[in-house]
Amino acid sequence: MKNKLTITVSDINGTKHYEVHQAVKKFIVYFLLFIVLVVGGSFYLINFLMNEVETIEKKKELIAQEEAKLREEKRILQEEIAKKTEEFENIRDKVEDIEELIGLRP
Repeated sequence: MKNKLTITVSDINGTKHYEVHQAVKKFIVYFLLFIVLVVGGSFYLINFLMNEVETIEKKKELIAQEEAKLREEKRILQEEIAKKTEEFENIRDKVEDIEELIGLRP
């Protein structure tokens, strides 16, 4: 009797007794402990991964803002380059006209 576990179930039809060997009891306890650890570990992992996702989303948002800022800066610089190129072309044309007037160009 020392290595047996007796489970008694009572209902309206009577009482039933089940004897479970100690090894089965240990197996059930270890299995339940394993299930609890897996569920607890899963909750911890899910929480950790959700925090990682939030961190990555914040970084993504900051990078998107930086990208928009850089695109705007690039557009402004391209406009300035276009203006300076046009000014340079105008100055070069004026210099060519002056060179023709004073006879430096054939």
